[in-house]
Amino acid sequence: MQDHIIRGIYKLPFIGPMLLAVFKRYTFAMTNDAIAFAMATQDAAATVTENIMDEKMLDKTHFNRKSSGKLGPL
Repeated sequence: MQDHIIRGIYKLPFIGPMLLAVFKRYTFAMTNDAIAFAMATQDAAATVTENIMDEKMLDKTHFNRKSSGKLGPL
């Protein structure tokens, strides 16, 4: 199936060959690294935000620790 998708992408004028080169270099391990980095960054930002809210004695009931999911599967 992936070969079929890659062949379809290659047929796009102008950007097809460029996209094909990127997809050939992009590996599963790179995807896992990017997801791990995004998760660690999101968790660190949420923890820091909670600590600042505690210091300033702010109400944390409106603080949503969950990710919006906009990154999706990288």
